[in-house]
Amino acid sequence: TAILSHGDHDGVTITLNADGTAIPDEDYQVSPSFEITIPAGETRGMITLTGIDNDSVEAEQTVILKIEEISGAEVGSPSHVTATINDDDTFPSVILNAETDVLDEKSGTATITAVLSHETGDDVTLFLNLEGTAEPDTDYQISPSDSLTIPAGETEGMITLISMDDYSVEGDEMILILISDVSGGILGTPSE
Repeated sequence: TAILSHGDHDGVTITLNADGTAIPDEDYQVSPSFEITIPAGETRGMITLTGIDNDSVEAEQTVILKIEEISGAEVGSPSHVTATINDDDTFPSVILNAETDVLDEKSGTATITAVLSHETGDDVTLFLNLEGTAEPDTDYQISPSDSLTIPAGETEGMITLISMDDYSVEGDEMILILISDVSGGILGTPSE
């Protein structure tokens, strides 16, 4: 809101400049525009800032509106105002699910699915640790790699575990897949 000290004027036009960490038309909208018109005889005029909801988890953002140009009056103090946009989004939690827990050594495959608790506006990347008695690249391979990215707007991503026949006579071996780190999300249960 722009406030004049008195209503004895022929009309005032105030052009505002926006600064701060928030981005117009991405984080907020201005209505009707960055210009405030105060008709003759009036003492107040205003614009409205409306936050734009998105699915990205973001830090608090600011909008700083400053008077860039004014006609019909002089700039008083304060000549700027700061608005804060608080984010309402949370990081999704992520868990792993396996379609099977037993693989045949000759031709076994298993799909491991990472599942998010909810969609997010950002990619979520999981970094995996492979442990156990089975040896990577000797007893099994993981495809595409030991990291997995779930694209923004999606809730699942998959990797495939492929067993390899090493032609050795040996007992059952174990593969333990653990989430070692998550970017864009938080670790849920179960993480293996």
